[in-house]
Amino acid sequence: MYAEVSVGDARAGTRQTVFDAYVTFVCLGSNNKPMPIGDLLVTPITRDTQDEAGKGYWDEVEMQRAARKRPQRNFRELCMMCEAMPHEIDKYVQLWHNNRFVSGKPLHEALGMSQTAYGLWAKGELDYAEYLKQYLQGTWR
Repeated sequence: MYAEVSVGDARAGTRQTVFDAYVTFVCLGSNNKPMPIGDLLVTPITRDTQDEAGKGYWDEVEMQRAARKRPQRNFRELCMMCEAMPHEIDKYVQLWHNNRFVSGKPLHEALGMSQTAYGLWAKGELDYAEYLKQYLQGTWR
């Protein structure tokens, strides 16, 4: 649902928006689990019920939501931000194969590795944690 907080006098033309956002309501059922609240709304709120500005905001929110579903940072960046651990690399390789991780890029780029480093890692000659350590020390690029 789109919500807007304004201040001022609309009749005098001094009304000014100070905050606007899309808000998601969650209704808990008797079992304390989320349940749909669409049936509880008198007028359903959809993209089609919005004015042109509201539709633009709606589309932007949906685009941002879709981007959050697919991590865009490579595996090295995720490790450096402590959002992934080097030992989880196989999970991210599988996600990449399923087009759910940095899709559209070669696997070595999705892992944040040069082709040389990737080749060594794929042959089992380079541990990813060691690669990451060398990368952070500036001894491997």
